[in-house]
Amino acid sequence: MNGIILLDSALRPLLADPESVRVLVYPNPSGRTGGLDALIGDRIRSFLDPEELRADGAAVAQFQSGKRRYLCRAFQLAARWAETPTDAAVALLLERGLAGAPGARD
Repeated sequence: MNGIILLDSALRPLLADPESVRVLVYPNPSGRTGGLDALIGDRIRSFLDPEELRADGAAVAQFQSGKRRYLCRAFQLAARWAETPTDAAVALLLERGLAGAPGARD
């Protein structure tokens, strides 16, 4: 499973694929819309270090959802060539390793 999430500068979610939402809100039901943004944002801030992201422009973290472990790669987005500023400031890539694969994270 690979997923992508776009965040604003306060690490609040802007866009996400449905599987990433399910992983981040587990075990809470993802069909519930009220407070879902806050729930996802809180979960991301629980494992992602914003200071490391600001200092290095990228960060890597691991977290667990249910019995599975995920690797989260965070990247600051540069918009210097854009004509207008964008709200999206950070991209997250969620990866789940394949069990038994060399060097994989499970």
